[in-house]
Amino acid sequence: MQAGDLRQRIQIKSKTVVRNATGEEIPTYTTLATLWAKVDVIGGSETISQQQAAATVTHTVTIRYYPDLIPTMIVVWKRGDGDRTLIIHSITEDATRRMRVLNCSEIVQ
Repeated sequence: MQAGDLRQRIQIKSKTVVRNATGEEIPTYTTLATLWAKVDVIGGSETISQQQAAATVTHTVTIRYYPDLIPTMIVVWKRGDGDRTLIIHSITEDATRRMRVLNCSEIVQ
């Protein structure tokens, strides 16, 4: 991995649940880190469920090794045309623990 390959900014966010005054659970996300990454769009698909169409775009996100990363976290991809939220499905790393590759999906409405 070359340093110049990591050109996009991402944020790693952790989900926490808080309760409002009526006891309803409200998910919130806390930013743990802002990192440089290489984001590749792999493909996409469309589904129709209950007469509503949804598109899913799959991505691979390559980052330098970040030790505290778990699949329940999300990635916010900072783009010029707006932020994209990516759901992490799996995390792989190389043998030298220099980088991690996140397999993610983005739900497009």
